[in-house]
Amino acid sequence: MSESSSADLLSFTKLGESNYPTWEYDMRAALQVKKLWRLTSGNESKPSSPPEKVELWEEKAEQAAGLIYQKLEHGMQILVQKYMDDPIKMWGELEKMQHQDNPASRFIAYDQFFSITKKEDESLTALTARVEDALHKMRNSRNSALTLKDFEDELAAIALVRALPMEYSSFRSALLLLTNFDFKMVKDAFLQEQKNCQPRAADSALALSSALKVSTPAKPSSQSIVCEFCDIKGHTEAQCFKRRDARESILKQQKEK
Repeated sequence: MSESSSADLLSFTKLGESNYPTWEYDMRAALQVKKLWRLTSGNESKPSSPPEKVELWEEKAEQAAGLIYQKLEHGMQILVQKYMDDPIKMWGELEKMQHQDNPASRFIAYDQFFSITKKEDESLTALTARVEDALHKMRNSRNSALTLKDFEDELAAIALVRALPMEYSSFRSALLLLTNFDFKMVKDAFLQEQKNCQPRAADSALALSSALKVSTPAKPSSQSIVCEFCDIKGHTEAQCFKRRDARESILKQQKEK
C-alpha cells in the first residue's frame, strides 16, 4: 500500500470523549485492511514457536498498537499508554471506557442527544446522521436490563440534573457519582441540598448585616454632641451662637481702639 493510500485510510477523526461509535468502525476497517484486526481482536493468538513466527506476531502487535495510538486524542492516549505493546488490551480498555454503565456516561450521552441543533451550514441529511450517531451512543450507555419505568425515572433524573445552573457544578458532579441514579434518589438529594443551603443563606445574610454595621458607623445624635466653647449639648463649637457673639464683640472692641 502506498503512503498516500495509507494516509487516506487513517484520515478519519481521532477518538475523543464522544465519537467512539463512529471511530470504532473506522479504526476496525483500517486494521482489517492492514491485516491486523484478527490479532487486535484476540482471534490470532501469539505462537509459542518457531522464533520467526513469534517475532512476526510481535511486530504486527506493535504495528497495531501504534496505529490505534495515533488515532487517539491526547486525553485518550494517556489512558492507554501502559498498553503500548499490547493492542488487545488497548482495544479492550477503550471499549470498556466507552461502554461502562454509570450515571456519568449515561448523562453525557443523553445530554449530547437532547442538545443537538441544526448547524447553520448543515444539511438535513447530515443532521439526521448526527442524531443517529447520538442515539447509538445513548443506547450503548444504557443498561440492557432497563425497563420502561426505569427509563422514565432516569429521564426525569437527567432532566433535573441538566436544569442545574453552573453554580451547582459541584453538586451535579456528586449526583453523577451515585450508584442508583433514578428520579427518587436525585429528588431526595435535591431536598437535602435545599436544607443545607438554607442555613448557609441565613448565615450569609447575618454576616452581611454584621459587616454593614461595622463598616457604616452610626451618626451621633444631636443630644450626644457637646459644644467645647459653652459646654452646652446639642451643637458643635462651630455652630455655637455664644462663640459667634463673643467673637463679634472682640472684633468690635478692637476697631474702637
